Amino acid sequence: MKKISPLLLILIIIPLANALIETHIFFVGDSFEVSGKNVTLIAIGETDDEDSLVVCVNNQKAIVTDEQEFNSVEFNFEDIQNNYAQLKLKFPSSGTCDESCSNILCFGGQQQIQDESTLDTETDIDNTTEVECNTDSECNDNNACTLDKCINNKCNYEQIPDCGYIVGEEKKPNFLPTFSIILLILVIILLLILFFKKHK
Repeated sequence: MKKISPLLLILIIIPLANALIETHIFFVGDSFEVSGKNVTLIAIGETDDEDSLVVCVNNQKAIVTDEQEFNSVEFNFEDIQNNYAQLKLKFPSSGTCDESCSNILCFGGQQQIQDESTLDTETDIDNTTEVECNTDSECNDNNACTLDKCINNKCNYEQIPDCGYIVGEEKKPNFLPTFSIILLILVIILLLILFFKKHK
């Protein structure tokens, strides 16, 4: 039985080491970067009476709901309000950032930062166009501040309220790798104690 306990601890540590879990509070436009993934909250809304978020992860934009995975990041909603979202995010255990970490493509190819005002994008957006379509994906205008929909075979671009600014990044320390290392050290110490007791 004494031999099983350290093995169980090792089995518990292995899954923890394969993923990083971070809890972060996002305001609209806030970004959070971990393990080669940059998550930006573009808008907060509802889809079919369910909380939903428009997010950008490494230059890819999507509408996500609770417990949904997108671009190798799992989103778990802890608290959704009108102006912020507290999310528990599960990231891959390792990765490095490249050009896609800028999330610049989600903002129409040009990342604009403004301190206290939002971008005036409504003047540049015509709600409907003469562009014909069959699916929503054919209407992508590369503007993170619009929801792109195909309605009656015409592209429709709906302005996302309070979208267009990027709030300064707030990073929280990641304690999971430290916790995993401490657990691993404890397991090694337990194994050494068992080994020396056996050979006395």
